Amino acid sequence: MKVHYYLTYNSLCRPMTQLYQHILAMAFAVKDINENPQILPNITLGFHIYNSHFSARWTYQASMELLSRRGRFIPNYKCGVKNIPTAVIGGPNSGLCLDMLVFGSSPMLNINMQAVFIHRMFPDQAQQYEGILQLLQHFNWIWIGVICQDDNNSERFVHNVLPMFEQKGICFDFVKRFTKLNVFRGIAAMMAAGLEIIDVIVRSTANVVIVHGEIHTIMEMRVYFKMQGTQEINWSLQFIHGALSFTTHSKEVLGFHTFLQRKSPSEKEDGFIEDFWEEAFNCSFHKFVVDEMERKICTGAENLETLPTSVFQMSMTGHSYSIYNAVYAIAHALHAMQSLQFKEQTWASRERQTFLNQQQHKVISGMLQHFLRSVSFNNSAGEKVTFDQNGEIVAGFDIMNWIVFPNQSFQRVKVGKMDAHSLGPPENVFSIQEDIIMWPTRFNQVGSKNILGVSNHFLSV
Repeated sequence: MKVHYYLTYNSLCRPMTQLYQHILAMAFAVKDINENPQILPNITLGFHIYNSHFSARWTYQASMELLSRRGRFIPNYKCGVKNIPTAVIGGPNSGLCLDMLVFGSSPMLNINMQAVFIHRMFPDQAQQYEGILQLLQHFNWIWIGVICQDDNNSERFVHNVLPMFEQKGICFDFVKRFTKLNVFRGIAAMMAAGLEIIDVIVRSTANVVIVHGEIHTIMEMRVYFKMQGTQEINWSLQFIHGALSFTTHSKEVLGFHTFLQRKSPSEKEDGFIEDFWEEAFNCSFHKFVVDEMERKICTGAENLETLPTSVFQMSMTGHSYSIYNAVYAIAHALHAMQSLQFKEQTWASRERQTFLNQQQHKVISGMLQHFLRSVSFNNSAGEKVTFDQNGEIVAGFDIMNWIVFPNQSFQRVKVGKMDAHSLGPPENVFSIQEDIIMWPTRFNQVGSKNILGVSNHFLSV
C-alpha cells in the first residue's frame, strides 16, 4: 500500500506563522516513520492538511471533503477518490466530535458513544483547571479577573469551573468575553467592545487575570492593547512578559531541530512554505508584490533561526509535540493491526488475499480504534506514550514562564508542572519553582490584593 505525500492548503488567507510548526511536526513524524524499517515496512504514509480557520463552519466543510468525492459534497460517495484517510487528527481547538485523534483542548463530549471514536492527545482539562486553582492558592491570589472567548468551550469554563474556584475562596473582580465578529456586529462594534475590556483590565485591582483561550485570543488582546494606547507600559508583546501558562507537556524530539534547519522554500512538496516564508521574513518571491508593497525579494537563503520566537520557534512546542505523538500513535496502531492481519492471512489463498485488500478501507477505521486503545510506545524523546481507559493520553501540563525581550522575541521557561498521573507525594502532582520565575515589572507576587491594573499578571490558559 502506498499513500502519496500531500500538503493541501485550502485557505483563503495567509497562515499564522506561529502555527506553521504544527505542520512541520506532522511532516517530520511522517518522514521519520517512512524511513524507519521497523515500523510499517513496505507502507508509505501520507497526509492532507485542511485549515479550520478556528471556525466550526470550516471544520465541517473539511469533514465533508474527507467523506466526499473531490469537488462534490456528497457524503460516502467516494468514486474517483484514490487516497481515503485512515485517521483524522483534529486541531488545537477542535469544536467538533469526529472520528479522530484530538491533539488540542477539545471541549468535553456530551455523547458517550462519540468518546469511543476519539483519542485525546491533550491531557484532561479537569487536570489543567485543578492546576490553575492550586497555583492561585499557592500564591494566595484570591482576587482575580477572567478574560475568555465567546464560544461554547469558554461558556463551559465560566459556568462549570469558576463556581468551583469560588467554593475554594477565589473571588472575581470581573469576567469578560471577547465578542465574535458576525453579520449583526460590525468590526467597529467588535473593536469598541474589545477596547472596553482592555480598559477594565487596566483599571482593575485584581491580583491576576486568567486568559482562557487559544493563540488567537492572545493575538487579539495584543491588537487591543496597541489600540488602547496606554503610555504607562510599552505594549506589543510586553504585556505577556512574566505571564504563566499551562501548556501541554513537551520535550525536544531527536532530529527535529535539524529538520527545521534544512527547510527551504524550494521544496515543491510543501504547499505552505512559500506563503510562510514571505510572511515570516517580510519578503516576496514575486516582483510585482515587491514593487507595490515595498517588500524585499526573498532569496531563499534566509535563516529560520534568525526569526524572533514571536514569529517562529525552533524548539518544539506542546501542540507540535502532541501532533508528533499522534502520528506515531496511529502508525503503531496500524503496525499492530497489520502484524495481526499478516498472521491470520498466512494461510489465505491469493484470491482471498486480493479480496481482503479490496475491502481494506471498509474495516480499517473500525479496527484502528481497537488498536489505538491499547497502543503504548516510547517516542524518540524517551517518553512513554499511552492512553487511559477513556482514550485520553496519560500526560500532564508544564507551567511555563513567558520572558519577552526588547526585540520582541521571547523565551518560555518551565517553572513547574501539573501531572495527576504522577505517583507518590502531592509535590509529584503539582510543583512550582518560585525562585526561577521572572515576574512582570512592579508585580508583587506575595499575596497583595491591591495591585494596580497596569501591573496585572496574566495567567494564560
